[in-house]
Amino acid sequence: MSASQEDALARAVAEHGPFPMPVGTTDEVARSQGMHADSKACGTCKALARDGKPIEHEQCAARAVLLLPPDQPVYEDLVDLTDEQRKALPARFHTPVFDGLGQPNAWLCQVCWGDGWVSQWPCGPAQEKGATVFVSEGAAEDVAAELVRLRAERAQLQDDITGACLARYEEEQENARLRARVAELEAARTTAAADRDKQIIAWLEQKAAEYGTSNRERRAKAEAVNRMADKLSRGAVRPACPPVSPEDPHDGPLSHRYELGRDLPEVTPEPPEVTVDRWNAQYPVGTPVTAHPGFRPETDPKGTQLITRTRSAASVLSGHTAVVWVEGHSSCIKLTHVYPRHESDGAL
Repeated sequence: MSASQEDALARAVAEHGPFPMPVGTTDEVARSQGMHADSKACGTCKALARDGKPIEHEQCAARAVLLLPPDQPVYEDLVDLTDEQRKALPARFHTPVFDGLGQPNAWLCQVCWGDGWVSQWPCGPAQEKGATVFVSEGAAEDVAAELVRLRAERAQLQDDITGACLARYEEEQENARLRARVAELEAARTTAAADRDKQIIAWLEQKAAEYGTSNRERRAKAEAVNRMADKLSRGAVRPACPPVSPEDPHDGPLSHRYELGRDLPEVTPEPPEVTVDRWNAQYPVGTPVTAHPGFRPETDPKGTQLITRTRSAASVLSGHTAVVWVEGHSSCIKLTHVYPRHESDGAL
């Protein structure tokens, strides 16, 4: 060891106290890479370590890294444990922590402490377990990669839980809405039944009054009807509850009722005089037409149909309807029931 290294070690010992040293002299340690192989060591060094011999390559040596394990217990986890339970914790938890507040300063075990006592490091479990207390560099890399994976998995699980909670909330809201709707329909059903009973009772009482008391037969009928009305009013008998009509989708909250003048343009009927003038300007007397004295074909496809000609000009009947007379029919026919056609019977 050089003079500068010895001075640095002396200062560290003076500041922090003596460091725990491996079994053997400093010269032996300096000459050897140790007897513990890293998890990523070569096969030769792993075989030497299994045989209890010093390893050969420096890069294969298990270098201790003070890396707390992912499941390292915190104060809240340890405070409820007994002294025996703390000492029995796995070796990886028995790592050193420097106490810079106490007098004198010392290296203490992370977990070996209790009410009124504390263990300096290395504690009993650390001395017993030896190299398994610390995580090697290779294992530290593996642990770091595993931590990244576990954190990503935890984040995904949290997202899944959040999504599931949101879906459950939406489902509960929908169930609440449906329950409220069912209660509303049941109330409507009850109200409808009560209104129906009132109407039946009123009708029975009126019927009983109509029978009168003029003879024995009418009095018996009136009494029977009155008894039925009395039983119905007391609930002794009750007709089957009327079914509630299915909810009209047009009554839903998204429904919109269209009204003339607001949503749809109002259509003003053409005055019959204008209709007559336009017909006479386009179709002279004698124009071939197809006439329907009764209903139009879209209303009654089997209705009377005349293949004929007009025998008069169009005119206004009684001041309100545009009509025309045709050959083969004695009465006038509405212009809305008359269709001009070609001589070949095709429509114009």
